[in-house]
Amino acid sequence: MAAGIVIATNLSLTQVSCVKDYFDPAIVDTIIKQVSPVHSIDETHTWELASHSTVNFSANMPVGAKLLQVLTENPRESGDAVVVGQTDIADGGNVTLTLSYPTLCTMLYAALVDENGAYTVTAFSPEDSRVDFSAPVFVSERIAYTPPLQTYSYCYEEEFPEPGDYDYNDVVLHISQVRTGERELQINVQLAAVGADNQIAACVRLIGYEFGDIESITTVNDDSFNKNVPKQLLGVQTKRDVLLKGLNNEAVINLFCDAHWATGDVLTENYGQIQRKKYNVSNNPGSDNVKLVPRTITYVVTFVDGSRLNEFTLDTLDPFIIKEYNGGRFEVHMNEYRFAQTLYEYSATEIKNLPWALKVPTGKFCHPLAGQNIGFIMEDIETGDPILFGAYMQKGKSFGEWAADHTQCTDWYFYPSSTRVFNPY
Repeated sequence: MAAGIVIATNLSLTQVSCVKDYFDPAIVDTIIKQVSPVHSIDETHTWELASHSTVNFSANMPVGAKLLQVLTENPRESGDAVVVGQTDIADGGNVTLTLSYPTLCTMLYAALVDENGAYTVTAFSPEDSRVDFSAPVFVSERIAYTPPLQTYSYCYEEEFPEPGDYDYNDVVLHISQVRTGERELQINVQLAAVGADNQIAACVRLIGYEFGDIESITTVNDDSFNKNVPKQLLGVQTKRDVLLKGLNNEAVINLFCDAHWATGDVLTENYGQIQRKKYNVSNNPGSDNVKLVPRTITYVVTFVDGSRLNEFTLDTLDPFIIKEYNGGRFEVHMNEYRFAQTLYEYSATEIKNLPWALKVPTGKFCHPLAGQNIGFIMEDIETGDPILFGAYMQKGKSFGEWAADHTQCTDWYFYPSSTRVFNPY
């Protein structure tokens, strides 16, 4: 007999006790324990694959520096270096920069870049608090390419607070950020996939910044995921404003009110309804499964005071989706912000299981196909032996092993099963 799992439950999630209590967390926890396909979850898991540090850099070499970049790899030896931090600097200058980078990085590379694009590079450990250029790897050399910005993939399950199918493709966002002025930075948001069946909205909370800290938010070319969105679709997210004020006076970027509309596909609204196709979650496109070039919107954020912008990283962003459930609106955040109630009040719950959102520290993450779970360990019902399943199931490199022990297989996202993921690269 093949490996399997028997699931049985007659519990309901729709019990309502008051206007803002849309479900019973105890019932949810019981159901998830019964229906979860996961054999074992590390209860100490944070679901983090990125790290951060704050480093002081000294430009103590006369190379005509105009820009400081911090890279994940030596750009002369690798074509895969990405920028995890960037700010202006001049020869003899000092600057303190906060960095967010994949935890897999055991070395980082600081680069002084001159006005002609020549690089002076030195290597350092992510644990170093001070870095200078007394022992450079190379000096004033042009490199073969322009290193791109570090991009993180944010992958969501729409079923919250009920158990998901754990394919993490109901909404997939690819996000990067870079400082572009004394009081300005740009946040690039790509809607990479929409596998949801229902209307999903999305926003980004700027952690540590209040509404009044932001002078303005505009977009490059005045573009918008909400362009021409019909009024009838303003249900899950009722506001069109790009800058919103959160419940705790937090600054929030309003990305889109409807993920399907935001793809840019030609859709027709009919009495508040649109055809909800699936986008970039199938390698066999058809009328309801579409391959589409992802849209990217660049948000230009101008701050009242730019003194803290060298501390701004991808860790400062809390992208979340919003959905309707049982008469209320629920926010689905990354695990570390799972109790956040940013725009709506709802019943949050602590459930020791898989999160409904994952942050993967690469913009080239291949998300699972529709209905294909990301990767689990389950027991063979006859032998009790663990068996790996899913889109990331390579033994020694699997998601399931990482879920069971957060210290293992931390590079799982580089080892997809090619027939079970969407791969546009």
